[in-house]
Amino acid sequence: MYKAILKSAILVCFTLSFILTAGCNFDTKRQLDQRFPVTLIIKNDTAGTVIVDNILSIPQAENTLVLKGGPITPAGSITYRISEADCRVILAGAFVLHGTCDGRKNWEVSGVKLPRKEVHDAQRWDVTASILTCAP
Repeated sequence: MYKAILKSAILVCFTLSFILTAGCNFDTKRQLDQRFPVTLIIKNDTAGTVIVDNILSIPQAENTLVLKGGPITPAGSITYRISEADCRVILAGAFVLHGTCDGRKNWEVSGVKLPRKEVHDAQRWDVTASILTCAP
C-alpha cells in the first residue's frame, strides 16, 4: 500500500514540476492574437525602394512605439503585429519613420504626413500606413 501511495506522490510531483517548468502554453497563436491583435502594414507606394531603419513614436505619444524596419520594394509592404495602444499611436500619426528612401539617406517622415487606414471587423483588424513620396 505504501508503494502505491509513494508512486502516486512521485507522479504528482513530476507532473507539477513539468507544468511549472514548461508552462501551460496550449495555444500560442491565440495568446499572440490577444496580446497583439492589430496587423500594421507599411506600404511603399513610391517608385523606389524604401529601407525603413525603425519606426519610433514621438515623445508626446500616449505609448512608446519602437519597431525595427526593413527594406520595402516599390508596391511592396512590411507587416507587424502590434498592440491596441500601438495602434492608437499609428492612427494618431504620432510616429516617425527613419531610413533611406530612393537613395536618400537619413530620410525621415512624420506619421502625420502618411495616409492611414483602419479596417476593423469580425475577421481582421488591420491598420495601413502608405509611403507616397520620398520628399521630406
